[in-house]
Amino acid sequence: MLEFKIDKKSRKMLDDLVKSGNELPFLFLRDLSNLAERVMGHQVMGRMLKVRSGRLSQSIGALVDRPTLTSWIGSGVRTGQPVSYAAIHTTGGILKPTKGKYLAIPMPSIRQRASGMISGNELSPRDFKGTFFYRSKRGTLMLAQDTGSGIRNLFSMHRSVKIPKRDYVGATSTIMQRQYGKVLDETMRKVKL
Repeated sequence: MLEFKIDKKSRKMLDDLVKSGNELPFLFLRDLSNLAERVMGHQVMGRMLKVRSGRLSQSIGALVDRPTLTSWIGSGVRTGQPVSYAAIHTTGGILKPTKGKYLAIPMPSIRQRASGMISGNELSPRDFKGTFFYRSKRGTLMLAQDTGSGIRNLFSMHRSVKIPKRDYVGATSTIMQRQYGKVLDETMRKVKL
């Protein structure tokens, strides 16, 4: 999660502006948060993370607290329901199965449906009949199905999966530092209009 907070010296100056009825501090923080939300949800996410279902990108939101002039941007900020796997993308880590011996990673061919892409969480090896296991040439355990006209790989089975660190929050912060002045100028123009 990204948090924009105003330092004490700037805070006093902004408080004086707010007391005089000036909306600039709130508008600036709101515009900065909206830009950060767009950057995190679209630019950075599309470049740094593989998009399967779009749930993580869609969960990115911004919230501005007017009294404290504090802004938060991240997964589930607006709804209070962050995507469960948002944090591991920022920190990296190892995923291990919770119910069985293996994680079942769905193959791209079965994630495609007539209605478009679906979440891997909706697929289970138990959903498929006539399946069997075999080892690929690389030694990976695979769950496959005989379709009559050939073999269709359904799941790649793993005891653990290493998720590399993909700090999309930090990348957003870096981009936002470059955009800070532009946002302030645009906000000032809006206030003057």
